[in-house]
Amino acid sequence: MKIIKKNRKQKEYEVKFLGLPILHYGRLPLPNGFEDYVELFPESFETTILSSIYKQIGEKYDLVWICRVNALGENYLLTQLYKSVLEKYKTKKFCFVVHNEVHANMLRMFVDAPIITTNISNLVLNDVLQDKEYKYQGTVFRTHHCGVDELNELFRIKYKNGLKKHYAEVIRENSNADEFIYSAPKFSPEAIQRVESIQDLNLEKFVLLQPEAKSVLPVDEKFWEKLATEIRAKGYDIFVNTKNGSPTKLGFSESLTVEEVTYLASKSKAIIGLRCGILEVFSILKRPMHVLYTPHRFSDIGTERTLEIHSMLGYPFIDKEHTFEYSYDQESAQQIINTIVGSLK
Repeated sequence: MKIIKKNRKQKEYEVKFLGLPILHYGRLPLPNGFEDYVELFPESFETTILSSIYKQIGEKYDLVWICRVNALGENYLLTQLYKSVLEKYKTKKFCFVVHNEVHANMLRMFVDAPIITTNISNLVLNDVLQDKEYKYQGTVFRTHHCGVDELNELFRIKYKNGLKKHYAEVIRENSNADEFIYSAPKFSPEAIQRVESIQDLNLEKFVLLQPEAKSVLPVDEKFWEKLATEIRAKGYDIFVNTKNGSPTKLGFSESLTVEEVTYLASKSKAIIGLRCGILEVFSILKRPMHVLYTPHRFSDIGTERTLEIHSMLGYPFIDKEHTFEYSYDQESAQQIINTIVGSLK
């Protein structure tokens, strides 16, 4: 079966599962360029994948919820939606399947159910499994909530053409959930001990800085440097959440799991960062939060639309009174710094 659609890699390549070809990404030459396509091999591969997941799970469940999206923020929203969805299934025994241990670590904080990491790649889960319900060996397999292609369509077409609905509400509707139901984070003794053993940070007086993001454009490094300098001048330590805990001159950094850094954030005097998925996880913590917005990295919607679509104030259970948002390219950088630093007691 040949499907004409966007070929994300824009080159010829093949995806295999259990040694067998599942997908072929290709480009057809045309008089005026190329036409991208994805060739999806027989639907029996859906059964092959479900069978593989079924074996990896190792025991019988009424419902297996497969998380297809490689985005922390989307899967965080699942933690506040799953109870509403499960009420419709009347299930007594269920589990979640993810392809990424980082996401599994995050889900375990909120979800009272087994979280199983599969060895099946995100690419296979997205391009073979559809956004629907499957049944295999008496078990219901549900895919959550939309895959990469659905998200691409949302941002490249629907939002570009004027869709006003907040992103969290779109995800709620796609998940077939009636409402968000609060799930509080629970921290393991190991995560608590790991954080409280940190020696190079004053855990009684620090702010958490999140200067990196995948989905929005970066801001000038000099902004972060000046902000960090003024924060330290008020007597605060700074923890900088960087990829893999890589060193930074902005402050102290260390490699922590999502659970560990979330527990650390819960002890901070303020969270300051560029809009990204981890801030959605932090939004449940009821800590003062300062969020910077820039244009979306993967679509041509500007800062104003990015803020409208992704405003933290539209997320469930956030402390709206102590959440502050800034349009970085429409406000004075110094004024943003003054406001943030001025809020620190």
